[in-house]
Amino acid sequence: MQRDTARRILRTLNRYLMVPAFRLGLGSFIVNPLSGYIMVIKTIGHKSGQTRYAPMNYAIQEGNIYCTAGFGQTTHWYRNLRAHPRVELLMPGGNILGLAEEVTDPGERLRALRQVFWNGGFAGFLMGFNPNTAPDEQVIEKCKGH
Repeated sequence: MQRDTARRILRTLNRYLMVPAFRLGLGSFIVNPLSGYIMVIKTIGHKSGQTRYAPMNYAIQEGNIYCTAGFGQTTHWYRNLRAHPRVELLMPGGNILGLAEEVTDPGERLRALRQVFWNGGFAGFLMGFNPNTAPDEQVIEKCKGH
């Protein structure tokens, strides 16, 4: 029940605040230490074929942009990317086109998860760990399915 409530709240905030702000080029005004580094990912619906938008925290490492599906493989934008991996990212400084792929290397995944949750402001702490100081095993356990 809590998961469904969280999804409804996030969906409302995303639809009426985050996505419109980024589409208008105002993303840089939303990004702050509390909300974290935020981008909006633009996907094509895996069933509908319609354009979909989803705000999320991200990290940039070695020229790659990383994000995580907070609700795991059931996350709509994740399923959209599995069907249509071409993606547009609405970043605070402008838009970027790219090709999405899942990170399978355990070391790269751990480094990316830590940085995404650190960049996410309060997000890592809501997951129940400090992304900067938690032992690797705790980060891996808390992020299973992400």
